[in-house]
Amino acid sequence: MSSPTKGYVYGTRSTVAVRRLVDVSTKTCECPFMCQHGIPCCHFISVLTEIKQFHTVYDYVDDCYIVKTYVAMHDVENDQNIKLPTHHDPDTTVRERMRVVKIGRDQKKRIASGGEEPSSSTAKRRCCGNCGEFGHNVRTYRNDVVI
Repeated sequence: MSSPTKGYVYGTRSTVAVRRLVDVSTKTCECPFMCQHGIPCCHFISVLTEIKQFHTVYDYVDDCYIVKTYVAMHDVENDQNIKLPTHHDPDTTVRERMRVVKIGRDQKKRIASGGEEPSSSTAKRRCCGNCGEFGHNVRTYRNDVVI
């Protein structure tokens, strides 16, 4: 630990050791999780545990997750914005979608779109067993066969 409010946390999950700087006084960590979500990340929690301040972890949660903020924004106490139905009709419940079982094997190749030209590597080319040319096979060979 560098100081009581700052610390480095070393990640051990990857093959390369990653060092993260955590500053408890400014509520920051070098990982993007805490900045993006507003919830303390695992590095921040480990520093709080190390300085024996784990019981204050909820003080570092962003204000948008606190009930007081929700009540102030939506005015739930006066019941002005949220209207609940007085009668519950069982026919209006959302039912689970019917599952359709597909018949046959799963498709392995991608289906080309309508305007897409087949590439030479994926298109199946017919080769004749008699003459060795592409474009036809033995069955559709046009020349007379000499026996």
